Amino acid sequence: MLPFTKKIRPLRVVFDAFANSRNGVSLNSILLNGGTVKQELFSVISRFRTYKYAFSADIQKMYRQILVDKSDRDLQRILWNPNQFVPVETYRLPAVTYGMTCAPFLANRALKAVAEEEQSKFPPSSCNTSN
Repeated sequence: MLPFTKKIRPLRVVFDAFANSRNGVSLNSILLNGGTVKQELFSVISRFRTYKYAFSADIQKMYRQILVDKSDRDLQRILWNPNQFVPVETYRLPAVTYGMTCAPFLANRALKAVAEEEQSKFPPSSCNTSN
């Protein structure tokens, strides 16, 4: 890399759902966390060992790929001001947002829903190659 070039890093916007509004209430204080959808680690590891092949994946920008119902998007309003010379703009975030109490539950629940919806295309007999 040349000494005069800048390395550009991607910008990650984090929504501060713990910030209190004028009445002293934050969005996270009124959201439910949704509970645990993930399976117990012991169960996952035990099943993992029964198959001949296994894979893992990292879903890039997972939260940003799960849309929030339009009626709930007003709760995810943000103000954006790139510099002091332009007016402040208001946006509604359309997707699950990192930093909210319910985000991990919503992401895992969405994965579970997709797996259930697509299960008929991949019956267990076609995937199990053990023995």
